[in-house]
Amino acid sequence: GTLAKLWGRAIWPAVEGTSMEELAAPAYFEYLLNSYTGGLYKTLTEPIDAVAGAKSRVDKGLHTYPLVGRLVLSPYSDRRISDLHEARGTLRRRVGSGVATLEEVGKLRYMDRAADRLSENAREQQTILGDESTPRAERMAKSDEIRSAGLDLVQRTLDRSDEENRKAGIRATVYRLTDPNAEQSKIDAAVKLLADVDPRELRTALKEECLSRGQIVIRVTSSGKLTSYGTRVKLLNQRLVQKED
Repeated sequence: GTLAKLWGRAIWPAVEGTSMEELAAPAYFEYLLNSYTGGLYKTLTEPIDAVAGAKSRVDKGLHTYPLVGRLVLSPYSDRRISDLHEARGTLRRRVGSGVATLEEVGKLRYMDRAADRLSENAREQQTILGDESTPRAERMAKSDEIRSAGLDLVQRTLDRSDEENRKAGIRATVYRLTDPNAEQSKIDAAVKLLADVDPRELRTALKEECLSRGQIVIRVTSSGKLTSYGTRVKLLNQRLVQKED
């Protein structure tokens, strides 16, 4: 109806490019609800939180209620997670519009990884909490351990330095630059973004990125054929000429 259309128009800028799996995550949906109700959602649910408490809510099985468990009483809610999703949405829009800096590209990369981990953690927690064959105390302890690990990861992601994010941004961008199937528009955008980076740093970044992906960083095989890494190095050298021109 009309309300659904208005809701869709309101949240679209924040969720564009977000997977359905991420949208289904309780913490992300809570962030959206609170953001687009001007804080009313949090105002209404905080009294319930105060009375029930995160652990007691799970103990009573309220997390199994389709609406209450998913939208109002999520045991995996934390301000840091909301901060992560909010910043991630902003960075996605900047990267998508081609105005992001290398630091922002790298920061988004770390945030995407953290969000993926949170989704995996949420699924694991749901499985653990729903396993009634395991004693409740044991289930709660395991769930709390997973939750703490997730929050630690979020905090580390939010606290990363500009230099760390910059290096991650260079690695991600130089890998896109050397994609043999990259469209010219993508190549041009990468060249522009890397304009102020020393070519030697770019070559080092490419090697580090390939290593992190489990690739062998040998340029030529024993038969003299270019490897996947060797092809990327060749493309980097070719496109660096375009960069220097």
